[in-house]
This record gives sequence, structure tokens and C-alpha cells, in this order.
Amino acid sequence: DQAARVCRVVKTASACLVGKMPEDDKRDTILLVSSRIFISYAHEDAATAKAIAEALDAHGLKPWIDQLEIQPGASFLERMNEGLGNASYLLLLLSNAAAASHWVAKEWMSALASRATTVIPVHLDDCDVPPLLRDVVRFDLRANRQQGLEKIVTFFERELTPPFPPDRT
Repeated sequence: DQAARVCRVVKTASACLVGKMPEDDKRDTILLVSSRIFISYAHEDAATAKAIAEALDAHGLKPWIDQLEIQPGASFLERMNEGLGNASYLLLLLSNAAAASHWVAKEWMSALASRATTVIPVHLDDCDVPPLLRDVVRFDLRANRQQGLEKIVTFFERELTPPFPPDRT
């Protein structure tokens, strides 16, 4: 059934971009063609991580966050490896708590080493940025969280919207 949905996406993507498709189908189309966004965070930053995931999801993007993706009875390590392996982007929530987390360090270092995943830091508080990430442009949620969330959503909407030409019929 996934193949049928992909075929529908290809046939209807340009209609989606020029506004000839029902709203529910637009969301389906964007979800299928977009990439996964893994959200790496410390437990203490769970509320902010969930707010980012909800904002991305509300705009038809595909965040991966352990709170929603790892169900009771599932192997934590297996699901984390799947999430990281399928991610095109890793949003690294930088905070003092994240700096002290071995899990967060493993996640972003794994993504950086894979070279298939783009690591994008998101500053939550006045913490030190890891040396390997100091030259990477990051989002900043320290001064204005809502404005920072909007910038993250706008970035991914632009980054992940397929460049289909408009329907000329």
C-alpha cells in the first residue's frame, strides 16, 4: 500500500503546491516526501523537545522523538538506532543538562560520524557548545522560544518542500 501512496504523491505533488488538493491530502503528500527529523535532548528538556516535535508535526513535518516513537515493550536501543539511522536531520537541543548527558553526546556524535545526517544545534540555555559544533550555525531559543520555534519550522518547511514545477494545465 505504501507504493500506491508514493504513486499518488508523484501524481499530485504539483497540485498540492498550486492549491488544487484537499488539505488532508496535502499533509499526506508532504509527510511522504519529507525527511525524518530526530530530536536529541536531555530528559530535563523533555517539555521543550515535545513542543518542537508538536510544532513540526503541526506543519506536516516528520519529527522523531523518543517520547512518541518508543512504545512500552519495545527495545529502547533498537528504536533509538532505527530513529538515528532513518534521520536526515538531528536537532540537538543544547543545554547544561544535555552537555552532561552521555546519551545526547552519543546521539549527536553518531549522527555527525554517519555524514548522512545533518546536525543542527538548538541553543536552549547558556551552555558551552561542543568544540566540534562551534562553527555550525544554530537556532537560538534562549531569548524568545516562540520565535525560535517558528524559525525551526520555517527552515524545515523550506528545506523539505519538494521542488516540483507548478501544474501548467
